[in-house]
Amino acid sequence: MTAPASILLSVGTDFHAFDRAVSWLDTWLEAHPEHQAGAIVQHGTSAPSRHGSNHQYLAHADLQTALDEARVAIVHGGPATIFEAVEHGHVPVCVPRDPTLGEHVDSHQQRFSRYLAGEGIVHLALTQDEFDQAVTDAMRTGRGQASTARSLQRTQSMATLADLVTSAIEIDRRPLARRSSPLTSVGRLLRRR
Repeated sequence: MTAPASILLSVGTDFHAFDRAVSWLDTWLEAHPEHQAGAIVQHGTSAPSRHGSNHQYLAHADLQTALDEARVAIVHGGPATIFEAVEHGHVPVCVPRDPTLGEHVDSHQQRFSRYLAGEGIVHLALTQDEFDQAVTDAMRTGRGQASTARSLQRTQSMATLADLVTSAIEIDRRPLARRSSPLTSVGRLLRRR
């Protein structure tokens, strides 16, 4: 890899292109050229960045290093990537893939990201303006982590959320026609606690 990242964008490994996220970062970098040299872009099948250090894919160890070193993590709405960013102390800027734009097969990333934003786990960016503001704020405040205790609490919360999602999937084994979304089931489980 190159020099330590001030910004890491990871669009994941899904075969759908996610040009919108790369384009939004390029637009932000054009307005903030001082951060271009420190931007690492894992673009997958998307068009490479015009301004960042491009990597179609990153080995897991390289992704972990980039998450450790980055001041700001920008992620797609995939649970594994979000959880990894959180484990590295980030409140990531999250741009969920949009199936209406051909970026994914369904809207699970949008629903999941909205839920996590409501819990304060991610900064949700659904528009270029929201993205610009979230990245600018994150660059100013850093990882958004108040303390090690808060990080531990967040990690524990993420483990609890993962347990809830697993429980919701186990509970929701009804026939497909009567099945609710996993987030609805998670919401029911949270209300029971």
